[in-house]
Amino acid sequence: MGTLDTKGPEYAFVRERLREAGAAVTVVDVGVLGEPGFPPDVTAAEVARAAGAELADLRFAREGSDTRAVALATMERGAIAVVGELRAQGRCDGAMGLGGSGGSTVVSGVLRSLPVGVPKLLVSTMASGNVRTFVGTSDICLMYPVTDVAGLNRVSRRVLGNAASAMAGMVRGQVAAARDEAPLVAITMFGITTPGVLRVQAALEARGFETIVFHAVGSGGRHASYATATESTAEGFPARSQARALWRKSLEISDPTGQRSTTLPDQGCSSRSPGSMPM
Repeated sequence: MGTLDTKGPEYAFVRERLREAGAAVTVVDVGVLGEPGFPPDVTAAEVARAAGAELADLRFAREGSDTRAVALATMERGAIAVVGELRAQGRCDGAMGLGGSGGSTVVSGVLRSLPVGVPKLLVSTMASGNVRTFVGTSDICLMYPVTDVAGLNRVSRRVLGNAASAMAGMVRGQVAAARDEAPLVAITMFGITTPGVLRVQAALEARGFETIVFHAVGSGGRHASYATATESTAEGFPARSQARALWRKSLEISDPTGQRSTTLPDQGCSSRSPGSMPM
């Protein structure tokens, strides 16, 4: 998905490379400046309507400081709805896009809406800087294009060709979601806590638990908090209602005397048990 009005040749090139790799491709246009470089499968007008807007209003609205921001936010909402429907229909096994600052904002928002484990790739000129706003707590793969995404040349053809091959490979080789019913416990870990966390991890797994370790450098903690605070998070992760029972079970294992608190906080880690949280 992306802005076919300004990056039509680049998207046409990537579409052909994906097809050559055996992938079935659906192209979603989120451009608002003009007509697309080639006919997409889902038009920008359809994306805008999915967000409750008309493309003409986004294109010809009064110029102002918020005009571009409103258009980007609207197309992001619409594209999230469109891609969500494609996935519900079984027509989306992965998603990718190309962009500068504006396009990357829209595409990354859509990619973040997809569950963890669904292949996601963004070729972005912003990938060589602070990418926190684009990645968030998602498993997005970022590729820096070296040149701007503005024309096909000896550099961009190789980079975009590699991106298409990577996307096709991820879709073909993705691992199916786990089907076992093992209780799932999440643990945050920092460098100096590694020995202790590894012992806890081994003890939990020996007793039938599955563990997920998050690196406590900010993003890992944010994902653990988000996953626990929401009722459903990603494919293969339990809902919050299950997390409460798992929290109590993990405390029983770590402290069989039952002296520790078994209250699951609304968000974040309990002050009585730093560094661990079920999901």
